[in-house]
Amino acid sequence: MHPNDIPVLAKIFNPNTQYIFIAKKDFQESKITDTLACQIISYDSPQFIEEILKIYPVDICTLVHTSTTPPYYKNLTTLQLGNLSYPATSRHWINLKVPRLNLSSDGKSLDKQEYSYINNPDGTIRWLYPAEQKQPTFLHLYNTSGWKGKLIRKGIEAGFKCGLGQRIKQGSIQVYAPYAPVGGMYQQSATLFNSSDFAIFTGTKGENRKAVIVFEKNKKATHFLKVPLTTAATTLVRNEGEQLKQLSQLSLNALVVPMGKRIHQFLLQTNIRPAHTRSNLTISNLHLEALRELYQDTTEWKLIQQTTAWAAIEKDVSELENPTIKNDLSPAMVQQVVIHLKKVQSQMDTTLPIPIALAHGDFTPWNTYLTNKQLMVYDWELAASYPLLFDAFHFIFQSSILIKRQSFVDIKKQVERLRQHPIVQELQRQSPFSFDDSYRFYLLHTISYYLNRYIQQSHLHEQAHWLVATWKEALIDCSSNKKLVAISTPMKS
Repeated sequence: MHPNDIPVLAKIFNPNTQYIFIAKKDFQESKITDTLACQIISYDSPQFIEEILKIYPVDICTLVHTSTTPPYYKNLTTLQLGNLSYPATSRHWINLKVPRLNLSSDGKSLDKQEYSYINNPDGTIRWLYPAEQKQPTFLHLYNTSGWKGKLIRKGIEAGFKCGLGQRIKQGSIQVYAPYAPVGGMYQQSATLFNSSDFAIFTGTKGENRKAVIVFEKNKKATHFLKVPLTTAATTLVRNEGEQLKQLSQLSLNALVVPMGKRIHQFLLQTNIRPAHTRSNLTISNLHLEALRELYQDTTEWKLIQQTTAWAAIEKDVSELENPTIKNDLSPAMVQQVVIHLKKVQSQMDTTLPIPIALAHGDFTPWNTYLTNKQLMVYDWELAASYPLLFDAFHFIFQSSILIKRQSFVDIKKQVERLRQHPIVQELQRQSPFSFDDSYRFYLLHTISYYLNRYIQQSHLHEQAHWLVATWKEALIDCSSNKKLVAISTPMKS
């Protein structure tokens, strides 16, 4: 088990955790590089914990130890761990004293629950699910956009169908559930849906990390519960709740969004995944029709310099002037990107008005489902007001780079086809705006926002390198004022 799993598990099962106590003889707190803003404190004896609990409320403390007969502290979340070596060479057991869960279909409370888990490639836990599950409920938390993902899904499904679930798992966790103040949230959710199964996605590491719990009934996911694990994630989850409330008041037909409900710092939302989906790797008429619906009731005109998004661009570009790179990103590459960001920024006449509208903010194949008549879009946590077509540009760049591994030459052709699309032409007739300004705005905002975050990550994933390299080409092309090559090939319907 990876040491960084400790704060993740603590925050999932006790979201109030602020302090994690670890026995000095068992573990060095320095091994935990991603603390999720928790303070890691080493202790020598149980007496130390007793003194600490006289000072700190029990609900913000999590105790970590390796003893098989740990001291018991009422209502204190406790992680009982095996040997914390990394990389893991064997399966280890974890006993968690966490909030009482009511997750059985007959309404009986569980004092003890055993979970199996499956790891990420780096050895950290990705999915947790009750060990007695006979089907891979956790796959509801896995949107397979590319062929590789679909192959993995099919393999896991086949493995469980053949009774090989025990071999697919990479470890087990035992959860003990004494009474605790935060337990009501999980208990109420499971009881409400009378769920027969559930699974937990531990989230993507980084400042916006959040866990997601899926509730399943009759092999169908009914609801998802988002559990923010960081301060930034709490802000995003709050924003998503507000955006879903606004979206529920719009007249939408082609666009389908979840129904959401804020419960404390969590967000509960309905499942909108359809039974059957179409290929969703290339932006189509239906994607653009859904965006047009979104624009109908949310568009307003503002001077570029008066938009919140432009203020964010100025801030992010300014912070990139003297970057401190904490990973293997090429300093020369970053410097080139920043140089051309400034060139593109200087091309914008910020005194001109531009139409802005509600945008999803992360409009991609993995956040959407496509049928013959509708587009289902979820994960609205980055939603905000941006110039028209912001989401369309994002879909093209993200799907082309991260899924199809296409070059910027191919992306450029897709951007030009977007310019010529009848829906885009109609939008420009109804509310005349500069397609090129919208495109520049997208590049400026997206690249400056994500590059600032990428250079701060100690371990950068390979896909980030792909993105940065392509962004550099896009900015060089855009800053050169070259006209996009006209392409007459029609977009897919």
